[in-house]
Amino acid sequence: MAEAPKKGAASLYGKPPRIEEDKGEGDSARSPGGAPKEAMGKAEKTAGRAETHGDMKSGEGDAKGDVMAGTDGIETHHAQSNERESMHGRHMTEHAHLHGRHEKEHTLRATGHHHEDHAEMVKRHHGELREMHSRHEREMKEQGERHAGMAPSADIKEKSVGDSGTEK
Repeated sequence: MAEAPKKGAASLYGKPPRIEEDKGEGDSARSPGGAPKEAMGKAEKTAGRAETHGDMKSGEGDAKGDVMAGTDGIETHHAQSNERESMHGRHMTEHAHLHGRHEKEHTLRATGHHHEDHAEMVKRHHGELREMHSRHEREMKEQGERHAGMAPSADIKEKSVGDSGTEK
């Protein structure tokens, strides 16, 4: 009788694979069921230790300071940062819209559909931009003073540096 052809590892290496018996020690991938008794003991030791910091209520006002530190009621930098970012976004959007309107007016004038001549239009546009930038600068300064008023001063005296900006 002919010998049956070998399959798998036996055909490659001339011997069948050897499977070692598991000793069942510890929590390893080879232990049956993932060693549930050991895992349960570890879970019981660490159960109930999760601590949360701060209250987890969402959407209830701005972030405030710490009562124990004596800064309760003082808005934190993060709440103020959101306000600064919001104002910056509004200013940039307004600037983009104004620029777009000016470009449209120049195009209309170039095609003969606007009543102003070029010099008048440029002068008016320049005035509108200066007015908008001055207002933005004033709003940012007011916001900065309001935010600085909320923070502890650390006894730092401010010095006047005179008038600055576009409002001269």
